[in-house]
Amino acid sequence: MRFYEGTLEDIKNNKNTILNLMIQSLKITFSSIEISKDQINSRFNNLITFIENGEAKILLAEDNKIICGYLWYFYKKKNLIHINSFVVDSKYRGKGIGSTLYNMLYDNIQTKNAKLELQVSSNNKEAINFYESKGFSPVKLTMTKSLNDKGG
Repeated sequence: MRFYEGTLEDIKNNKNTILNLMIQSLKITFSSIEISKDQINSRFNNLITFIENGEAKILLAEDNKIICGYLWYFYKKKNLIHINSFVVDSKYRGKGIGSTLYNMLYDNIQTKNAKLELQVSSNNKEAINFYESKGFSPVKLTMTKSLNDKGG
């Protein structure tokens, strides 16, 4: 297993694998919505643009030269780091890969006074448990309502 900060070349050379990981993540987050190829490709292109512009970083986990997880983050403010996307391939979960990527992020941040933030879907219990084990706690709740449901 190899863990490292990915380069633009790493991302481009592993496009299909990273796209598949993005799909896995988005299917959990938006389980009731069909995610189009255009949406996934747009997300991938955003990653490329942010890396090219030095606005984001990506940490990669690789097993036998296959990317099996990543953590994409950026500085939202000087002391606020936003984890934009964090996923480990479903076949590799429970093997410490997520913890290793998280520890790499923690070791890489420029100031220990920084805060980390992320968004996680309330139906993603596995991720919530992981984040809570790392000391994260909920700060805000986003609620949604279908306009097709008159309710209340």
